[in-house]
Amino acid sequence: MNENTARVWEMNSADRNYYVKALGEASNSAMRRFRISPEDYLDYMTGDDKPSTQPMRVGTALHMALHEPERFSSRYMSIPNMALKSKDNRRDFLNCVHDVTGVPVVDNGANAEGLRDHVHSTLASAGIWILTDRELADIHGMIASLNKPCNAMARGIVSRGQKEFELRWTDPASGIKCKALLDSWDADNRLLSDVKRTESISEREFRNSCYGFGYHHQLAFYR
Repeated sequence: MNENTARVWEMNSADRNYYVKALGEASNSAMRRFRISPEDYLDYMTGDDKPSTQPMRVGTALHMALHEPERFSSRYMSIPNMALKSKDNRRDFLNCVHDVTGVPVVDNGANAEGLRDHVHSTLASAGIWILTDRELADIHGMIASLNKPCNAMARGIVSRGQKEFELRWTDPASGIKCKALLDSWDADNRLLSDVKRTESISEREFRNSCYGFGYHHQLAFYR
């Protein structure tokens, strides 16, 4: 990041929605679509947002567990996968949801699948997301792996700085408004970290993953 760019960046106020898309505003996601084609970019910017998949939600949960562990435990939870064949079953299930999350949910009268969807959407509106026991175990396992002594250097980089650091700036050469959301930014040491998935941890395969997923473009944009 050069000094001219640093002068024009600004930290956004907490109440501004980073994910609101605006034509002509550059983000890594928007630029990735523009590299495919202008038509793909326009569809991304003006079309309906695609619903997030479960792997995407697990990835978001991992980021919070890694960077904001104090928030993770109050945002992500697991509820028993109980049978819902009778009124008593449904009542016990909703009572259990209330005990675990603290959020009361009223039976909507739908079938078992509809009731579970209703519970998930009600909890999501309260800022709580449900993961399976296996997903929670996987997340805790990944965090435990990163906390091993052999990964101390990587863990130290990830732990530094301000988390979920939002930037907005104007590119001095083009005048285009830009925005980025860094997993963490350590201003004192000028270090940014951004957690990514990869197909393999071997040097060669990791490099291939970086190129395949376009991480080198994202890093250039962030810097």
